[in-house]
Amino acid sequence: MMTDLDARQSKAKMGSFSRDLFRDTVRRSWFFLFFALFLFPLHLVAQPPSLPQQISIAGKATFTLEIADTPEKRSRGLGYRDALPLDQGMLFLFEEPGYHAFWMFGMRFPIDILWIREGVVVHIEQNLPPPSPLHVRLPTYRPAVKADTVLEINAGLVKKYDLRVGDRVEFHY
Repeated sequence: MMTDLDARQSKAKMGSFSRDLFRDTVRRSWFFLFFALFLFPLHLVAQPPSLPQQISIAGKATFTLEIADTPEKRSRGLGYRDALPLDQGMLFLFEEPGYHAFWMFGMRFPIDILWIREGVVVHIEQNLPPPSPLHVRLPTYRPAVKADTVLEINAGLVKKYDLRVGDRVEFHY
């Protein structure tokens, strides 16, 4: 038989258990609330800016991109390759607008080059041939105006898609 003392001790133990359970639940809730409000948004903010995967020019042509965003990648460019798929291009990204010059060193196929500034084509060079063994000095190609981005594509695509100076460019991430 349970005495009054036993009943009070049992009730105290139950009260202590429920208080501990309540405290643990509150602590866990605060942890999840802290995570949801403070840490999870940091994950979203801390993402580095992504690089474009594709470029569309005036809705006339879309190319999948290979990015040349380091000095080493810019220096090599499309050199020492035998070909470039027709639906692809190499995009050169620059921190500052400038008269960024290009040459055909190591190139094995002809290309078209489009210089872009703030999302608009500002200069085009077409059908640039790979150098022949007779070239003592390679010609350089530069825009008439400053550009912050340059796109190299297969020769003949500027003409095929009727791409022009003034065409708007859209990047797809």
